[in-house]
Amino acid sequence: MRMSKCVAMAGLAAALSGAHAAAADFELNGRVLGERLDAVLSDERFDCAGESACFLMTACSHKHPAEESLLGAPLGGLTLHYAGERVAAIEARFPSAAFDAVVAAKQREHGEPESARPDLVVWRQGSRVLRVERDFEGSGQASLIISQHSYLGELIKAP
Repeated sequence: MRMSKCVAMAGLAAALSGAHAAAADFELNGRVLGERLDAVLSDERFDCAGESACFLMTACSHKHPAEESLLGAPLGGLTLHYAGERVAAIEARFPSAAFDAVVAAKQREHGEPESARPDLVVWRQGSRVLRVERDFEGSGQASLIISQHSYLGELIKAP
């Protein structure tokens, strides 16, 4: 009995580690969906108070996003959105001039997108979405969003 319980636990651990590895496919500078909130709370580069709606939904914004880049383009904004204690979405803004280079790099990493228009490209991995847009909501900046599909509506306005 004890041995079968250990085998079952080892199988569960292997399955969970495999699921986490698959989730790591969509990432931004090493950040992935599912990371814990406590990892960023002690990071002085992030402010987690300004955009939080309640304790169940927290947004932590990088205070100096230009310290990070996406393919050499400095970020104009970087926000980690948490549902409970886990990252549910990663949102980055970058110069629109880098849009084509970012799309090409993501295509090399993830293959053909699920949908592609000249200004919006989307990849999917199960319930996860990677979305790159040339001019996010008329801001003049491009955006890269990695999100649980169910959370995406919280980040973009409906047309």
